[in-house]
Amino acid sequence: MGFSRSPVTFAEPVRAYGLDLTGYTQMLHKKDGKPVAFWWGFRAKDDARLAAHWLSTRAETLSKAQRTGWGEWVMETRPRANAVGEAAKESAYRVFKVEPSHFPMLINVLCGASADMMGDMTVFPEPESLFKQ
Repeated sequence: MGFSRSPVTFAEPVRAYGLDLTGYTQMLHKKDGKPVAFWWGFRAKDDARLAAHWLSTRAETLSKAQRTGWGEWVMETRPRANAVGEAAKESAYRVFKVEPSHFPMLINVLCGASADMMGDMTVFPEPESLFKQ
C-alpha cells in the first residue's frame, strides 16, 4: 500500500475552534493503484490533550459521534460496498482524530474516510488551490 502526502504551511497561524492552525495536510492511501482511504486536516500549535478536550466539548458533530479511544471519534461505519474476500470483513468508515504530529510541538486534527465513503472521488484537489486568497 502506498500513500501520497500534500502539506501546506500557512504564512501566519489561523485561529479556529480555539486552536492555532499552522498548516493543512492531505493524504491519499492507495492499494494496487486504487484509492483505499482519504485523510485531510490541519496541523495546530496546541497540546493534543487540550485540543481533543476542546473539540469534544465544542464541536457539535463530535458530540453525536462514538468515541473509540483517546482523541478518536467514529462518525459513521457501514459494510463496504462491492467488497470481496478480506476487504468484505472490514467496515467503511468516516472518522475524526487528534494525534501528535511528526513535527515537534504540533498536533494533527484530521478527518478520514475509506474510499467507498467518498463517492466517485479518486484524488484530492491541489491543496494550494484550497487556500488562495
